[in-house]
Amino acid sequence: MKRVMAVAAAGLVLVSGCGQGDGPIRPLNATAAKNVAYRDQLPPDVKEMLAHFDELRAVDPCGLVDDADISALGKVDYFGVDGAGPGTCAISFDRPSEQKGVHALTVGKRFIDPKATQGAVSSSDSCEYRIETGYVYPGGEKESASVSVRQGLDVPRREADALCPVAEKLAGVMLTKLKSPPKYQDSKYLPADKLIDVDPCGPIEVLEGRPVDVVNTGNPFVCTIRDRGSSNPDDQRYIKVDYTRLRDVPQPKLIGPDENATYGGVLSYIDGVQVRTRLGTEKSPECAFFIFAGNNAPIKGSHEGTDLRQYVSTIFVRTTPRGRDCTEGQKMTEQLIRQYRNAK
Repeated sequence: MKRVMAVAAAGLVLVSGCGQGDGPIRPLNATAAKNVAYRDQLPPDVKEMLAHFDELRAVDPCGLVDDADISALGKVDYFGVDGAGPGTCAISFDRPSEQKGVHALTVGKRFIDPKATQGAVSSSDSCEYRIETGYVYPGGEKESASVSVRQGLDVPRREADALCPVAEKLAGVMLTKLKSPPKYQDSKYLPADKLIDVDPCGPIEVLEGRPVDVVNTGNPFVCTIRDRGSSNPDDQRYIKVDYTRLRDVPQPKLIGPDENATYGGVLSYIDGVQVRTRLGTEKSPECAFFIFAGNNAPIKGSHEGTDLRQYVSTIFVRTTPRGRDCTEGQKMTEQLIRQYRNAK
């Protein structure tokens, strides 16, 4: 069975027009952000999947290990937000790069892959231990989670296998804790941020009845939406809730051309939130929106060591250009900003 679940939603008609608004700074129309009414039009199996994603976003991945087990591995120099995404926890240790032992680990990654090997999988510099969480998606796909343990850059590659017993032990603890998972809101390592309350599939509500399929692969922080029946990956809307390193985001208050962005774009403010919009060119149009939701207050966590890395809550939106019209992407961006601003 394919691991991609495609589900039909009911049909809608978009409002056409310019996607640039009334200038660089403008307000939004007030609507309820915490609204899952759009799910009423989805099939039961999709509603169940999205409800499970709600639960996953509320889990504290840094609470899926025991502090004593981590302390036994060495002196911790970072414990908190993982640049790979809000669903995982990063831990690193103060150890010379040539010294054997655990240098860093990542906990809590969720995925669906029927071909994935369960148990230990070692590579040149790490060992990942994969387990089935026990949750089965409506389509029959089994959910997995993993712990990845890495050695130092200057440690011989042949030593990576020695990391597997550590990964296995941590994965066993994680599996036990997943039976009654710790809550993100109670985390002592992750920041008190509203990003986890944002539903990436929420922008379906602004489509106002357009027939779409929801296509997801087990990541609760991503939503991919296609026109109903379409198999063209280019004809889709993609939303990702993420963290971005502070050094990689624009300076707050900036508007106008973003000269520091790798692929360009224009900075503006929508309801007090900085957004980079990229529309491409006449020959190669695109509709990409980078919402720097937390740029006014970078996050770092509340435990000693978490201030070594600072992140900004970010939401990325990409939609298919209709000619040069990005109205759909603009509406989705506005809906996501409302969600973030109105979250508790």
